[in-house]
Amino acid sequence: MNKTALLGLFTFVVCLGCNKSDSAPATMDGSGGVAIAPSSTGFAAVAPVFAQHCADCHGAQNPKFGLSLTSYEMVMKGSDKPVIKAGDPDASMIVQALHGANGKKQMPPKGPLPADQIKAIEDWIRDGAKP
Repeated sequence: MNKTALLGLFTFVVCLGCNKSDSAPATMDGSGGVAIAPSSTGFAAVAPVFAQHCADCHGAQNPKFGLSLTSYEMVMKGSDKPVIKAGDPDASMIVQALHGANGKKQMPPKGPLPADQIKAIEDWIRDGAKP
């Protein structure tokens, strides 16, 4: 199975498991990127971003630095310490890495995420980083 098919399957499974009846799933946009549905809530709003931009290095198999971003539980576990501080995106190491702030290497290494995807992650954290 190719990478695109695996990404699609992963996104579907994550959205299926996390999606609530009052939220719309994220979809792929025309350029192959992730379009965040404005009404998405919880982890379903950010899971496709992690799947597309982070899972190559922080997937389920041998994640770099022990940080897997493949499920809500793994994101909240972090690596040697938590990377999410619910309610406080600025104090969350994952947001610091997305901005290359506080001495963190900018992630992903291929280049920064689009501003709307970073904002979706920040909003999710600000709203309590709920499942």
